[in-house]
Amino acid sequence: MLKAEEALKEAIVIDRKFYGTNVHPHIAALINNLALVRKEQGKFAEAEVLHLEAFEMKKKMVGPEHRDVAIDLFNLASVARAQNKLTDAESRLRDAIAILRKLGNDDRLLALAIGFLGEVLRDQAKLDEAHQMLSECLAMRRKLLGNDNVEVAYTLLTLATVLDRQGRMAEAEPICRECLAIYEARKPDHWRAFVARSLVGASLLRRRDTPMRNRCCFPATKGANAIAVDRAGNVFVTGYSWDRPGYSDYVTIKYSSSVPPPVNLDFQLLNNELVLSWTNAGFSLQTAPAVTGPFTNFPAATSPYTNPLTAPQQFFRLIGN
Repeated sequence: MLKAEEALKEAIVIDRKFYGTNVHPHIAALINNLALVRKEQGKFAEAEVLHLEAFEMKKKMVGPEHRDVAIDLFNLASVARAQNKLTDAESRLRDAIAILRKLGNDDRLLALAIGFLGEVLRDQAKLDEAHQMLSECLAMRRKLLGNDNVEVAYTLLTLATVLDRQGRMAEAEPICRECLAIYEARKPDHWRAFVARSLVGASLLRRRDTPMRNRCCFPATKGANAIAVDRAGNVFVTGYSWDRPGYSDYVTIKYSSSVPPPVNLDFQLLNNELVLSWTNAGFSLQTAPAVTGPFTNFPAATSPYTNPLTAPQQFFRLIGN
């Protein structure tokens, strides 16, 4: 990352000398790239200054109502949100959306900006308008991408978090289930699949008048939402924390399964012999004349065990010591 930063800074100096001006598309692109590097480094204030420089440059070159200007406004909103400057982020996104609506030729970028505005509004507890923006984004992405796209799933998940904060859990549950179905089909190991599964559990808990429901519901400042178990026996617990009104963080913790992995009895044919092998020394080989048994221990057998094909018919299995 440091090498990229130095290379970009050097390229900006060279281009300014070569073009003899500070306003040029190549220079603006380099400044934007440097801003993205600073953002990845967590230097959000520096990134914002660079994005702002590129933004002003773009406005001079292409005018205030151009797609590139809208993209720069989106970038500025991103670094503003990273610094919790939510009012600035909201204003920049509204300006970007206005440009894109007027141009009317990039619905995918418009959907991205509308969805981002929905998240920023949610973070400010402007939940009704957040719901409106995210619903519009969802409709656009369904039309553009189909119903089983991961961008649609992400929008569903974000919309569910808004409904969650509005206390509309009956509406949130089917949205979470649809989101979860998409992630399980497309990206089953993605962390958002576990968040969606946890929100489904949370919606079920909160709809019931139980002690657990009372512990899980807002407005508590910290708490556990739900618990989920995957096919391997791993346990996932999702919780939240509110550090100020309208702004919260979610975290999902994975507790690895203590269930031991399955032990395989492998076999291969080698020189007209059947070679059996297994890797766990805590298991021993058993043999039987029929698949239904009875099985008896074969104490002399160690992995790999070679059995001539000319021997009488036998069935094998492993048993824990």
